[in-house]
Amino acid sequence: MPQMYPLFWLCLLVFFLFSLMLFLVFNYFIKPYMMSNFTASPHSFSKPPWKL
Repeated sequence: MPQMYPLFWLCLLVFFLFSLMLFLVFNYFIKPYMMSNFTASPHSFSKPPWKL
């Protein structure tokens, strides 16, 4: 039925917005935790682990 198409797209839009919000929230909460491991050891910045 064509009358149900707007409802279908609205459902897809809500799902997309929910997944995008979840992705951004996980990135916001996981990134500082990963960066805190690098800032805990300051000697890693003074000497890079690779050699050219």
